[in-house]
Amino acid sequence: MPESASFRRHLRFIAPEAISSLSAIGPAADVFSWGMAAVDLINGKSESGTLSTGDSDGAEFFSTVYAHSTRPLPPLTDFHPSMTPELAEVVQRAVSLDPEARYNSFSALIYDLNQVKQICQGTLRGAARTQFTVGHIDQQSRFALPPGLLDREEEFAMLEEAYQLVKSTGSSQVACCWGTSGSGKSKLLELWARQKERDNAGQDCFVGWAKVS
Repeated sequence: MPESASFRRHLRFIAPEAISSLSAIGPAADVFSWGMAAVDLINGKSESGTLSTGDSDGAEFFSTVYAHSTRPLPPLTDFHPSMTPELAEVVQRAVSLDPEARYNSFSALIYDLNQVKQICQGTLRGAARTQFTVGHIDQQSRFALPPGLLDREEEFAMLEEAYQLVKSTGSSQVACCWGTSGSGKSKLLELWARQKERDNAGQDCFVGWAKVS
């Protein structure tokens, strides 16, 4: 099958970011493909893309690609009012045009699908069903410790004050950082000094730090 015909046939299942060479491709692209397949299963039909496999002019081709990348899927419950709302929300999340709004991994998607399965079977109901939030596990799975140190703004401000004094007067300054062992003193000074080295490339004044043992 010619490449253009194959692209037309499978365009429906291609994540929007996979069409643009400027966007990074991650697991969310596969989640999108799964979501579109799920839409076909829910609708009870299989579609072979949003363009015919025959020839079409360039304007129609690019117009269709643009629409595929910018028009969100209508709510499934508009066409299936009796559909389990949680299932509709899972699929809608999977086919979001924004990869950051989709599931970050299939593990999180499968977790929500298992919850939806229990809802459909009637084993997850009442308060337990109310407490279930689509995408909650996905959001938790994205947690990462922030870089750097937390709640050290006051210490950074004091170091900055000493730095500005040296920079403006040309005199030397010694700043002593005191604290209990393991409280992050060395890390604080290291981060601050390295940031100054990057910002100034050594042109303003010399910054050095040492740990007294």
